[in-house]
Amino acid sequence: MLFELRQELEKIPLLKNIKDQKEKIKDLSSKFNHTIITKCSDDVISEEFGLYNCFAYALNLVDSDGYLKIASTFPRNVFANSEFIEFLLINEKLFQIGDDININEGIIIYFDNQKPVHAGKVANKRVTSKWGTGLLFEHDLFEVPINYGNKYMLYKNISQAVATDFFYDFAETKGWEFKIEE
Repeated sequence: MLFELRQELEKIPLLKNIKDQKEKIKDLSSKFNHTIITKCSDDVISEEFGLYNCFAYALNLVDSDGYLKIASTFPRNVFANSEFIEFLLINEKLFQIGDDININEGIIIYFDNQKPVHAGKVANKRVTSKWGTGLLFEHDLFEVPINYGNKYMLYKNISQAVATDFFYDFAETKGWEFKIEE
């Protein structure tokens, strides 16, 4: 049953209208026994949800001025994506804390064929993650779209300042030259 639910969940990030995403989650409740909760109310749903992805959310970069300045500059197309996560992992910038979802808090990264494809925040045995550029959802470990993979690892939380510094390092590898104003 979980496999079928995950197949249905794969369609949610493809819905362009976030109200449709919310409605689809609600509709799936009648067909599947799931615990997915939309993390916003109708009056909060706005275009701001399209401004960041799961990796930016999990790494606390959503409100980082430094991150937003680089991520929103075109045509560079440098932002928190799977390549950025690979950069962090290769350079040992994230501290692995295992795979036990019973931790109090941390970052979860989902993998498909050893490639990071999705991330979220773990708290109290639950995950909160952003699906595509759509809504934030609170869910159980594998109540995610099937294309987000079947493997995961948990990492220690990092602060916004640390994540932003790591992102500057990543941006430099992509040709960014900038001076950080103090």
